Amino acid sequence: MTVQQILSNIGQFIKTGIPNNVKSSNMRALLTWIVKRISIFEFGRLQNFKASGNISESQEPGDYITGVVEDTFFRDGIYLGGNIQLLSSYLIPGDASNPNEPEQTYENITALLADQENQNFKKYYLVTDASDDDEIEEGEGVYLFLGTENENLQQDYIRLNEADIANINADWQTKVVRVKAETLPNYNNIDAGDVFAEEADGNITALVFDYSYSNYLLKDKQLFDVDTAIAFKFANTTRNKQIYGEVSDIILVEDDTLVRVEFSNDIPTADLIEGDVLQLGLPQVIGSSNFTYNNKKAGLIKHPDNTGSGLEQYDFITAYAHSNTLIVNFAQYLGGDQSDISNLDLLQWQDITPIT
Repeated sequence: MTVQQILSNIGQFIKTGIPNNVKSSNMRALLTWIVKRISIFEFGRLQNFKASGNISESQEPGDYITGVVEDTFFRDGIYLGGNIQLLSSYLIPGDASNPNEPEQTYENITALLADQENQNFKKYYLVTDASDDDEIEEGEGVYLFLGTENENLQQDYIRLNEADIANINADWQTKVVRVKAETLPNYNNIDAGDVFAEEADGNITALVFDYSYSNYLLKDKQLFDVDTAIAFKFANTTRNKQIYGEVSDIILVEDDTLVRVEFSNDIPTADLIEGDVLQLGLPQVIGSSNFTYNNKKAGLIKHPDNTGSGLEQYDFITAYAHSNTLIVNFAQYLGGDQSDISNLDLLQWQDITPIT
């Protein structure tokens, strides 16, 4: 039996139920987990974990995506449809703009579909009796609205489970600077919501994050190639300051459960004081300090299948100024002469007007 047939059968079992001698809810949760993790595809720097019922090798609404989009890394984002290279096509966990509760409650699926003109894109809605959903025998369901108004449950919504909702609302962004010192105490003293800051010679040299933010970065640290420069941008809301740190190293500590980020640029120690509240941002790809493309500075993102340290066919180029009329934000290198723009598959670019 092929993987495609296995997935089809599992999807059918999820819809129709499990034999009476097995607890149905447990088996459905297990089978849904299997579908998500068996069906993994990679598109460049995007890892695609297929949602149950989605069987295409292309991204489909509801798929779980991890990777770099618009020079921004995120993990377990929900694909909503549209251009896969735009952040607006994803619901990203931990985003402060995400809803923290259902926008509205409806009695049944019919009422949900009838009120689409009053619903908002990227918001989710609770239906107390969702039995008209083929995947729910009885009870409630939560549905993320995709912004289309076809009055069709499958086309216009993504059904969310409890794990999805918890992930969307993950509060990893707001942290408090709990310790600032030249030598940090034991990392295991970091409580939820805390950040430890290390300082030297008048600058913040490193931050160690609590488990929630570390866990966000930890599993996909390998996505950041050693030749790719990463920066963190976050706000000190206590002092109304924007903090920018270019990463020199990302180190796993405390039995690989916490992340320590070391910075190469100057961050004045006065910008972070114990007790300050920080609003963390997502890490950004800012290029590479030692990589050039066509003799011009650019960023390099290695394709997961390429193991060499330099540029190889199918690697990705970012932040490359090809000419005074074209800036390449994100492209895949097809091989050949670097001066020939046709050897780049342009995924995101900007036409510009020359300065006269």
